[in-house]
Amino acid sequence: MPRRSLLSNEQRSRLFAAPVDQAEMAKHYVLSTDDLVLIRAKRRSVNRLGLAVQLCLLRHPGLGMGPAEQPPKAMIAFVARQLGVRQVDFADYAQRDQTRREHAVELQRYLGLRSFGLMDWRACLRVGADAAWATDRGEPIIQAMLAHLRTSGVVLPPATVLERIGLAVRARARKKTSEALAAGLSDAEHDTLARLLAVDPELRRSRFAWLRDYSESPASSNIVALLDRLEYARGLGIGPARTGRIHAARLARLINEGTIMTAPHIADLEPARRTAILVVQAVSLETRLTDATLAMFEKYMGHPVQPGTEPRRAAFPGNPARRCQGTGPVPPNHCGPPAR
Repeated sequence: MPRRSLLSNEQRSRLFAAPVDQAEMAKHYVLSTDDLVLIRAKRRSVNRLGLAVQLCLLRHPGLGMGPAEQPPKAMIAFVARQLGVRQVDFADYAQRDQTRREHAVELQRYLGLRSFGLMDWRACLRVGADAAWATDRGEPIIQAMLAHLRTSGVVLPPATVLERIGLAVRARARKKTSEALAAGLSDAEHDTLARLLAVDPELRRSRFAWLRDYSESPASSNIVALLDRLEYARGLGIGPARTGRIHAARLARLINEGTIMTAPHIADLEPARRTAILVVQAVSLETRLTDATLAMFEKYMGHPVQPGTEPRRAAFPGNPARRCQGTGPVPPNHCGPPAR
């Protein structure tokens, strides 16, 4: 089974690779006077170049240099020119593991850095969890952990370590989201949501599919059809306050995911995630159906309903389609335009 990853190759390179662009290298890899004093204390040119390259990598992107690791040639050349040494000398340094490790310890003291440890693992779990509450995207989660480690003066671990932490906190955020949306639902409400996915013999399809499938053509029959759907959606009893328990960005993602799923796809989800999708879809459908009904009524009447001080969907129940207020069916002749 292939290893799960949180980042694409492009994202991983953007976050963890040494830059090769001249402007970026000039921003991060120009050596100071103090740097040159430290570096020139080494007798051999190969050690001066190796120490300088490690120094630059620790500053940006913040990673130590592993055994036999070969940084970008453009970056090595940029550093070598500042020291007046040959770029090819680095090949010998990369093979000297003992020297590399001794230099790494010396540079950590010089830069005031420390190695990544258990305390930092736990801190990344906390920081990553805060980021994952707002997004499922891997890059912002990793960026939050990187910012914390750099501020704390910690040498970055390999990208795979932070990706494993990111995968864990994202899974926790998804679970927390599902639990928050389902908390307090009664058995009857669970059953009501589950019935949305079952095929209704009269409709010959699921109620979920029926709620999402309606004509947008302005006609009295279509207004009535929308009102039927709106009445059913409101009857589900899933209020918008429930979706206020989760972050707005994560809510939007769940709505988008549910919108492109069919009823069989949702039915195949694990129970907690299925309930979460159905809850946000129930709230979203009520809003969409209200807006669609109002928009169609405006088109059918030939002019927009003037909005009052209340939002459109709150103001709409006062129009002649009284079913929105729960006052019962409207006679068919009340759905047409006023007599002229």
